[in-house]
Amino acid sequence: MIAVFPADPYIGDEPAFERLVRLANAEARETIVTIGIRPTHAETGFGYLRLGARLPRPAADPVHEVGAFVEKPDRPTAERYLASGEYLWNSGMFFLTARRMFEETRRHLPALGTLLDAAVAARNPNDLKKVIDAGYAGAPAISIDNGIMEKATGLRVVPGEFGWNDVGSWAALTAVRPPDPRGNVVLGGATLIDGDGNIIVADEGAPFVGVVGVQDLVVVATRDAILVIPKDRAQDVRQIVEAAKKAGRHDLL
Repeated sequence: MIAVFPADPYIGDEPAFERLVRLANAEARETIVTIGIRPTHAETGFGYLRLGARLPRPAADPVHEVGAFVEKPDRPTAERYLASGEYLWNSGMFFLTARRMFEETRRHLPALGTLLDAAVAARNPNDLKKVIDAGYAGAPAISIDNGIMEKATGLRVVPGEFGWNDVGSWAALTAVRPPDPRGNVVLGGATLIDGDGNIIVADEGAPFVGVVGVQDLVVVATRDAILVIPKDRAQDVRQIVEAAKKAGRHDLL
């Protein structure tokens, strides 16, 4: 059995999470299984999946077919997803057998499948190292979601609620760090005066950060860069990354 977990999400309720992992792992003896997160708000920064038919399982442990994987939506679409009750956030967690992993890889990522087959056929550690050294750099650089899971058939999903957040933007810090009475989250050596709903982060080695009288801003200072962005546009930080690339600021990338 193989379990694939993203490294960086926040898990608020670990016992509930463990129960869902055990359920998903048991289902995965028959097919590929993922854990879907019941959405709490119309989030545009997460991918979604649409619920398919519910399978005959105990009411306390619902399992559905996966209807479809859906890319990150715009705001109106996210609100429609939330209202329908038919969509879950895609956690990026997958459970399957090694045999199924090989089958799907050969089918959808044949170059990677060839490399894996050669690795399995290696007779000793030295041969294995030679295979990886020769082939890894040329393997497709693609996530397991896009490369395999969105193309595979017969997937199931276990819906769950366990305080999950993938911390995919600076604004997500308010979900995992308790804000002060005025809704601010301040990390590091920053000073905030008379502000509401802000996220202020001063990384080690950053210059002194002083913020006065602002609302709903994200201010992040590191030793080599400063970001200021409205909290409701925190996902747009990718535009700064693209601008840095175009400007040739590879020292920041």
